[in-house]
Amino acid sequence: MGLINLYHGTSILRLNRMHLTGYLEPAPMGDKHVSFTTSKSVACYFAHCAWLTPDEDEIGMVVIETTNRELASLGLSIEPFSSEVWGPGECDWEKEMACKDAVPIEILRLTQIFGPIAKARRKSDG
Repeated sequence: MGLINLYHGTSILRLNRMHLTGYLEPAPMGDKHVSFTTSKSVACYFAHCAWLTPDEDEIGMVVIETTNRELASLGLSIEPFSSEVWGPGECDWEKEMACKDAVPIEILRLTQIFGPIAKARRKSDG
């Protein structure tokens, strides 16, 4: 298999949590794998989604990068994945590659940082 660049978008707060554990962990629910994409713009979209979740603070977003060869050097593998939750083929735009195991942060590089970014507060937030 040729070289495949892999990207993962997340929030800076979640990146800080990765530094505490030393790993990018599989999702605790849902598909239960580490999701990568072969598209940096898709990773940016998911970084924004992670930043928008209610449990996140106002630090910012990041895209981290690795390759299939770096994963393979640690005995980790990836496989194409497209969730059928929304219907067959509906998630193909994500260009997702799934890794079933936790990924050590030493093979992950920060490729883009957005932030710090303050979220707009609703009047009800005080």
